[in-house]
Amino acid sequence: MNHSLYLNSNSVRRDEVKAVLTKYLLVFNCPIEVNYARSWDVLPKDSSDGRLYIHILASPSTTRTSTINRLYSHTVSNVLKMDPTGSNITLYDESNVAIAEYLDKNLYILINLNDIPVGILADVLDKILDDLNQSLLAYNTPGQVTRRLQQLINLTGTNSLSTSMARLKQIDGELANLRTQMIQNMAKHRLITSRLTIAQETEKNFTQDMAKEMYETLKAMGNGQEVTVTGNEIRVPLGEIKINHEGNIYLIGDTILVINTSINGGGIRCINQSGSINSHPHPFADQKGNVYLGPITDSVAKLIGEMDILTTVLIVVEYLQNYNESEARLTIDHWPIVT
Repeated sequence: MNHSLYLNSNSVRRDEVKAVLTKYLLVFNCPIEVNYARSWDVLPKDSSDGRLYIHILASPSTTRTSTINRLYSHTVSNVLKMDPTGSNITLYDESNVAIAEYLDKNLYILINLNDIPVGILADVLDKILDDLNQSLLAYNTPGQVTRRLQQLINLTGTNSLSTSMARLKQIDGELANLRTQMIQNMAKHRLITSRLTIAQETEKNFTQDMAKEMYETLKAMGNGQEVTVTGNEIRVPLGEIKINHEGNIYLIGDTILVINTSINGGGIRCINQSGSINSHPHPFADQKGNVYLGPITDSVAKLIGEMDILTTVLIVVEYLQNYNESEARLTIDHWPIVT
């Protein structure tokens, strides 16, 4: 791959940042283009060319501005910054100040790097890019979803899931090879079009045969229990959820997954028919049953928006069966251990 660095004519102070950016050409394994935008509403550039685009003092949509006097443990003076949109991967410094926002191979640096004193700029940029690298690594997941789907195909003896299988293999490949976020294109779509349009287009192509196939597959996952649809909610019985964590198997309980497909209020809840713990039906759920989806939030939102319910269920089930304390709303040690 051609690891080239592109600094446009209005870019940040070249001599101070070139060494840092050159280092990250190898870290990100792609060309890097830097633009000093000084503007709101900078649409993300097409990532199909493989470049990482860095927009300095820019945001993908209109936000407020303010000034800061401390940045990554450095004392600075009235550095101009933009607020994050809150829709994408956001990077923070040690003081929990939003420094940058990432969207589909586009890094929006929310601060004016040219306001930063000489001798500090290179360190600040290095920390931003290192934080981005660590954040993208956190989104890298093994091919558990694909393996789960293959097991389901073997169990039901049907090839009806071949389309979803191919799609999930593609997702797994992208995550493993590019170490990028899980399907951040949802946010990109929000900048260009509305979820209503997506839903309407999907509805045209969602045939009766596809609906029947999806229903039978989801029914098989729930050991024959009925899938129900009420208004905008689809309820999928999952059976007993168990989590293997640090050598112990925790019994979470007989769980129903509730998928809300409404345009403005879509999301995931779960119901524990065996009984919740302190009103939490699952370690990742709050006391109202709303599931915190962590790194798969945008992936699931996009799939729900496209009415790809089958893939949504498969991804969420895999997520619910693997514990990560940083995503827990109630730690797993509150649930009983299978003896």
